[in-house]
Amino acid sequence: GDGPVDAAFKAIEAATGIAVVLRKFEVHAVSEGEDAQGEARVYVEYNHKTYRGASVSTNIVESGTRAFLEVINRIELAQAGTRSREERSAAAPA
Repeated sequence: GDGPVDAAFKAIEAATGIAVVLRKFEVHAVSEGEDAQGEARVYVEYNHKTYRGASVSTNIVESGTRAFLEVINRIELAQAGTRSREERSAAAPA
């Protein structure tokens, strides 16, 4: 895409060094009226795993960006857990 949501996703990837494959981006209304809120859902693939993020806001760009950040945070947590297990294995007596 060429819009503001895609630009935000690319900026986050550049800042974090985590490049993902966007599989799905959805926006659904969760309220009605002038200040209606929309829920953005982002599904990405990273290292052969699927990650999902979601966020709600009256601003679709904000909602999509927050959902994407949630995905990046989930990936970071998964990587930290993997590194921690590897460090414990390396430190274990033989």
